Amino acid sequence: MIAASREMSDEPKVTGIWQVNEAEEAAKFGQRPGDPKVENSYTADDIINEDGTRTAVYNDNDKQFLGTTKAPVFWQMRNSFKFFKNFDFSFNLYSYWGHKLGDSRYLNQNNNSSMVTYAINLPVAEYWTPDNPTNDYARLNSKGPTGVESPGIYRDRSFIRLENVSIGYTLPKTFLQKWNISNAQIYATVRNVAVWHKDRHWNYGDIEFDKGGYLNRTYTLGLNLTF
Repeated sequence: MIAASREMSDEPKVTGIWQVNEAEEAAKFGQRPGDPKVENSYTADDIINEDGTRTAVYNDNDKQFLGTTKAPVFWQMRNSFKFFKNFDFSFNLYSYWGHKLGDSRYLNQNNNSSMVTYAINLPVAEYWTPDNPTNDYARLNSKGPTGVESPGIYRDRSFIRLENVSIGYTLPKTFLQKWNISNAQIYATVRNVAVWHKDRHWNYGDIEFDKGGYLNRTYTLGLNLTF
């Protein structure tokens, strides 16, 4: 195992999504059901109104340590085997573990840049509705309280990837002599075989890459010849 450098994350903490039965409480923060709840962890600078009610103030004082964005642990396993004399098998397995990604896509704020208005194709995404009272995704075009309009949820990015599997067969030399070939191997390789990760709500592309996107699985069939 190899310890990596760390980048820490200090942000206000999202504790869930305002539900229909919390509409009155959400309104105190200028929000409504379907918007993200953000913990008001530092209250000394809140505004006390004339009627005795409290208006939460969000600033740097409300930030909390939510994890590290660079994996503190990296490990890799590579191995190769030879069996039945002419067959070779190899694989490469690696993992980044213990880091998180601050992500605001759960807010469904796609229309902030008019992407919905102009009918731009977007990935299918889950979102909150009164009939789908999830705490994992907000309503369409949701917003946080004043001072933290787009709070991120820090998702666990720990994963294990089976990056490569390869199998080869070396043809017998007695079979190759008639063509003056000293060595020949037929091989097949699969890249990006599988990925396992902890966060069951991850649906933002490949978990290894910060900006999403997808890593293709590739298949290769080849022949190596030595004359």
